[in-house]
Amino acid sequence: MLGSENYIKNIITCFNKNPQLGLLLPPIPFTEHYSYAFMNNWKRNFENTVKLAKQLGLQGEINKEISPMAIGTVYWARVDALRKLLQYEWRYEDFDEKLLADDGRLSHAIERVLEYVARDAGYDSKWVMTDCYAEERLQHFNTALSRAFERLEKSLGIHYIYDLDKFDERLYELQQICKKYKKVYIYGAGMLGRNCLRFLNFIDVKIKGFIVTNMESNEQFIDGIPVYTLDEVDFDNESGVIVAVNKKYQKEIFENLKTKLQSLNDIYNWCPF
Repeated sequence: MLGSENYIKNIITCFNKNPQLGLLLPPIPFTEHYSYAFMNNWKRNFENTVKLAKQLGLQGEINKEISPMAIGTVYWARVDALRKLLQYEWRYEDFDEKLLADDGRLSHAIERVLEYVARDAGYDSKWVMTDCYAEERLQHFNTALSRAFERLEKSLGIHYIYDLDKFDERLYELQQICKKYKKVYIYGAGMLGRNCLRFLNFIDVKIKGFIVTNMESNEQFIDGIPVYTLDEVDFDNESGVIVAVNKKYQKEIFENLKTKLQSLNDIYNWCPF
């Protein structure tokens, strides 16, 4: 937070140029040994932070679903932004008897209430860091994200950011499809089809088989599940198909399926984009 003489001058200049700026905080810690950046950092401190905010007479909602910006008491601040916290008539008896007390105490609430004190005073809060730390942090994020997606792809078939964003929505939709149909097929036996299979395995759905346009370059079984050509499958009103192929093949496949299935509602597109 000190960095260098020039860095300190830059901090002061930043406050001078931005009158709405009240608080500059270090970002949530993140290295290979810390994962706070990916967590909701209230832990056991939401209720005690709300209680403290009421004691200080702060206005405005504190949302439990939004992780607090601050989880420590090292920061740059405009004095006016934290005046309610600084001028409160604290007593020694208010604080924990032992140092580094367990989570959920007043000291932990003070760490998290900082941005809300600044907001009540009409000021914005931002994260700040040196360029060296920003570079190091970005490298840690890139490494962690790469490792995470390797594992997500292997376990859940999640290969893209889009898949992650749509996870809950897709989970619900596929659960409904698999409740409706007794026989579920995946159209596509390539990477996308296998990713779809992993996702279905995660929600404990067993498919009847894979469907391909032709058997050229395709295996007869994938993970013990048979692979059929479209002409080999007898569809009925208990059959549903999940199409898991690249966009450029979808139009032709949907047209072919229309002649086999009773309704387009029986088809779910795993890759709409």
